[in-house]
Amino acid sequence: GLEDDCPLPTDSNARKILWKYCLSVAGTSWHAASLLMGGSADEDERDVVIHWGGGRHHSHSDKAGGFCYVNDVVLAIHRLLHSRANGVDDGMFAGIPDNQSSSSLGDKSTPRILYIDLDIHHPDGVQSAFYSTDQVFTASFHRFAPGFFPALSGSIREKGGSGTTGLGYNLNVPLPAGIGDVAFIRMFRRLLFGLVKSY
Repeated sequence: GLEDDCPLPTDSNARKILWKYCLSVAGTSWHAASLLMGGSADEDERDVVIHWGGGRHHSHSDKAGGFCYVNDVVLAIHRLLHSRANGVDDGMFAGIPDNQSSSSLGDKSTPRILYIDLDIHHPDGVQSAFYSTDQVFTASFHRFAPGFFPALSGSIREKGGSGTTGLGYNLNVPLPAGIGDVAFIRMFRRLLFGLVKSY
């Protein structure tokens, strides 16, 4: 696995560049989520948005990891969940830990999010952020093997936080090494259609 893959630059100029990079990645995903919800008064709602530089799914609220200094995916999902709240951009994350249950995160009428991650690595930061809520169903298709990053998450046994509303709202699908296109597409379609229908 990877260790110390996200060092903090010692040079002040390099830290400024890193900060601008994090703002750019996070801000673009935040804006993309805003466009899905209707954007501003002069923008139409979009059905699809793509952030080619996004998907930094390994960062946690208290640490960087997997070459991810910011978790733009978690920020975008929070934007979607809280889009109807007044003052959504005014300090909405202050004091909210990663794994807080949905009951205190906002209005129960907010839409639920089905997050599907197709990556060779498990999205440990996203799973951690929503492990205790039923407002976000996290489904991941990834490689899971001893010593493969991230080593401490991605097991099929991880189904959501025990004793929380998130139990049953996390699905990890470890893929065998060398899986072919036909087998992957067949499995993905079967699981995806089932997930969409049930969630």
